[in-house]
Amino acid sequence: MIPDVPTILDLCRRYCEAADIAESTLSTRVFNDGKVIGRLAEGSDLTTGRAASALRWLSDNWPTGAERPEPLHSIEAAEDAGAAS
Repeated sequence: MIPDVPTILDLCRRYCEAADIAESTLSTRVFNDGKVIGRLAEGSDLTTGRAASALRWLSDNWPTGAERPEPLHSIEAAEDAGAAS
């Protein structure tokens, strides 16, 4: 299951806080475009593929020592279950 845009925005904001970086920096790292997170905050949407890619990036690169938010745990559990099948 891919989270909705508000959930992805929340994850991005938490990541920025934990890593002490600007949203534009994270946006460049995740989307290769420093303005995507800002556009999402203004009401833009993401394709399912871009949302899935962003979620995977956030999960793979979550700051060491920072608490992992529930949406990341849910995605990892679903992937683990799929790999076990």
